[in-house]
Amino acid sequence: MSVKELARVGVRWLRESALDAYGLSSVLYSHIRPEPHVRESWPGSVDLNAASRVAVFNHFDRHGTVSPFVHYYLQQIHEAGYAILFVSNAPRLDPVAVERLTPVCGVILRRDNVGRDFGAYKDGIQAIPSVERLDSLLLANDSVYGPFHDLRSLIARMSLAEPVRSANPRIL
Repeated sequence: MSVKELARVGVRWLRESALDAYGLSSVLYSHIRPEPHVRESWPGSVDLNAASRVAVFNHFDRHGTVSPFVHYYLQQIHEAGYAILFVSNAPRLDPVAVERLTPVCGVILRRDNVGRDFGAYKDGIQAIPSVERLDSLLLANDSVYGPFHDLRSLIARMSLAEPVRSANPRIL
């Protein structure tokens, strides 16, 4: 198969795949752009330095608001023993939302929406003071509506499972 035919197959596959052009370019751009994507940061009330369990929570709302179900979800994560690092990909974050987030979060970040959820997780993990000290790292986002049940029992079951470790020693 010639390079030209191979390129045609690749283009057709991309067109037929679930990735849209913006998503693909955003993910690729997040890997080649060296400067950080975080634009604003607010301290929370929870001490991330003392935390052994951290949840990196990704949020997006084009108006910068945080829905009531997200606040409920965050409260459940907090009550399950996690310090929350809230990362918003919104173009702006409403000051009232920041004020409501402060009691359950260690840090609140607003970043460019580069790399979408995974870019936010990356920046959130980089903001954790001592990743190597963590007993548990939870990645969550606001695309899940709920929870409908107490998260503590689910997280307790997860804690009994075999830990997942990265093959890359620089990560975990």
